[in-house]
This record gives sequence, structure tokens and C-alpha cells, in this order.
Amino acid sequence: MANMEKLQFPALDFTGSNYISWVTNFELHLESLGLSETVKENNTSTPQEKTKSVIFLRRHLDESIYDYANMRDRKELWKSLKDRQKDITLPLARDEWQSLRFQDFDKVMNYNSVVLGVVAKLRYCVKRLPNLKCLRRHTPHSTRATSPCNNNIGCGDIPNFRI
Repeated sequence: MANMEKLQFPALDFTGSNYISWVTNFELHLESLGLSETVKENNTSTPQEKTKSVIFLRRHLDESIYDYANMRDRKELWKSLKDRQKDITLPLARDEWQSLRFQDFDKVMNYNSVVLGVVAKLRYCVKRLPNLKCLRRHTPHSTRATSPCNNNIGCGDIPNFRI
């Protein structure tokens, strides 16, 4: 145990709960090591660079998802992890989006933070998200107030997750 190298960032959790931050950290660290090309299609990396990137990738995986340990090809490993996380993240994020209610939060800032987090997860899973005309369901307003759509409040690049 004393010989184990310290991880540069937390390992990918088996539940996938930290996947987006993990993949961002992983890509940045690969770039800092000069290995970012190794996980891209049609790269010209040397076999040594490819091996380093696989080792770095596998070191930053939770032990319970080591069913990927037999994969030696970095592109196959990278794609398998990506596909696995999309299969896990997309249904959870859709469910989170559908159950999101403004009244469940005590502060607008907390609500906004959760909305942005869910949108980030969904944008990761679905390359192009269609827009909603308006965020009526999630915009708090009284029945006497003007509709947020009429004022262009709450309208814009809001994803529609009934895909």
C-alpha cells in the first residue's frame, strides 16, 4: 500500500455520480501530461503514450468497476466507460428534471444550482438538446402575474427532455 501512487483527482465512482467532474479532470490531466491525443480517433500517439494513458485511466477507476481491467485498448476502454455512464446518467437526469420543483427549495440560488447541474448532465448525455418555448412549469409566478413567456422571462435555451 505504501507504494501506491497518489491519485491526481478522485477515482470514478461506481455509481457514476462524479462522472462529469471525473471526465473533465481526466481530460485536463491527460493534456497536462501531453497524452490528450491518445483517446482521440485516428491519433498518431506512440505505443508508450497509449499505454501510459490506459494506466492513468485505470488508476482513476473505482475498484468495483474493474470489469474494465481486461481492456487494454484505450479507445475501447474510453468508449465503454462513456457508454456505461450515459446509460446510467441519462435516465437519472431525466427523472431528476421531471421531478424538479421550485417550491422544494428555500432559496432561488439552490434551485438554480440544481437546475444547472441537471442541465449539465443532460447536455453531456445528449449532444443536441431541443429547446422549450418556455420554462412555465418551473417558473414561480402568481396567477395574477404576467406569464413569464410573455415577458421572455424563463425562455431560451432550456432543454426538452421528452426525447
